[in-house]
Amino acid sequence: MNRFFKTFVLALIILIGGWLLFNRQQINSVSDAWNLARLQLEGASEGNPFDLVKTSEFAPTDIPSYTYQRNQNQMSTGLVPGRPALQLATPGTIRIASFKLDSNSGSGNVELTADICQQFDVVAIQNRSDLSISKLVNDLNRRGYDYRFVDQAGDNQRFATIFNQQSVVLEEQHWYTVNDPEDLFLFEPLVAWFRVRNAHPDDAFTFSLVNVQLNDRKPDTELSNLGELFRAVRLDGRGEDDIILAGDFFSSDKQLKKLKSQAGLKATIVGLATNTRNDSQFDNILLEDRATIEFTGESGVFDFMKRFNMTLDEALAISNRMPVWAEFSMFEGRSPGRATDKIFTSEVGRK
Repeated sequence: MNRFFKTFVLALIILIGGWLLFNRQQINSVSDAWNLARLQLEGASEGNPFDLVKTSEFAPTDIPSYTYQRNQNQMSTGLVPGRPALQLATPGTIRIASFKLDSNSGSGNVELTADICQQFDVVAIQNRSDLSISKLVNDLNRRGYDYRFVDQAGDNQRFATIFNQQSVVLEEQHWYTVNDPEDLFLFEPLVAWFRVRNAHPDDAFTFSLVNVQLNDRKPDTELSNLGELFRAVRLDGRGEDDIILAGDFFSSDKQLKKLKSQAGLKATIVGLATNTRNDSQFDNILLEDRATIEFTGESGVFDFMKRFNMTLDEALAISNRMPVWAEFSMFEGRSPGRATDKIFTSEVGRK
């Protein structure tokens, strides 16, 4: 009996030591270890449908190209005609964007796409074009930036999240694709953890960015599962409370309102068309405003057709969609200049 007890204690010590070693980047104190263990146990006991699998790769790669076409449902009411004028970014902030590349854009549009992406610190890209993300990032870096990206390819969808390392840091290269064994989503979201670079690590804004593409054939079904996705990412062991969902929700902000009561999620793009033809709304950036108080209230649609004086055909050759963006304080728990809950709709003016 004594020998069995010693063996049991030794095995328990090894198990705990292995767990501490695996989660060492997230543990700085006994309190951190206790809270992390509690979150992980809560996630397991509550029957989380997502088995979150971390990946360790971090390398720009080219992905085989293909094209995609579909008929878009048109929205005829509730959208602001035209798009607002440019406005410079608020000092002490970063801008996070989502950009759907859903056209037959080719390598000739890399420079124009880079002109668009350089306006933002982080861009969640849903890529259904034949544009190479590697070439896009290389073009941005030739301009003196320091962009990197993480990506994930599937049979029908390619996700990439590009980010300027002069502005943000990918936290310990932690990123993963959500493993969805119950097939709640056709396209498995891509998640990455970031920390703002130009602030002290103890004060810097940190967040998990979830790159999302809903199935256009059954968006309502997948929309009802976004609360589960949000919860799964929150319980992924990182202990991060600022979860930002960005992408193509194939829904208007009115359709997204149900998420407020279901999961506390709020749309930051309200009443604006997000497609290039300026008549429909599909894309958005969602957050829980009670937790992510770093959101300044500034958000909008970047009208690159107007900004770069393009024809409609020239703009459509880049994408059928316009980037949507939202602005956040660089500092954890602070939101410079946020006086009301009004959603401003000015465009980004960063160069």
